[in-house]
Amino acid sequence: MITSLISNTDISACNIACLERNKYVVVRAHLRSNSISVGLCRNETVRSYQSYVTPYICNRTFGEWEPDIDDEDGIMDFKAPCPKPPHYPHEAFEKCRR
Repeated sequence: MITSLISNTDISACNIACLERNKYVVVRAHLRSNSISVGLCRNETVRSYQSYVTPYICNRTFGEWEPDIDDEDGIMDFKAPCPKPPHYPHEAFEKCRR
């Protein structure tokens, strides 16, 4: 079973809604002094696993999410599907960087 570990909230300038986009769900988070690292769960239907988690990182000052290319160990697959993603109102995405 995969569970979501953080609430639907902003962490400094890093808006979780901007990463989840009503499609995916953050299932792990690690706060650091100036950044936050998360694992983003996505469902997969064409492979032998049902979901996979990929690492993302956000600078808490600038608020820009990007794949964490330094965390190869953070890429994992699971035989269980992801938790249901939270639903954010459209307004939650207005401050997201493109």
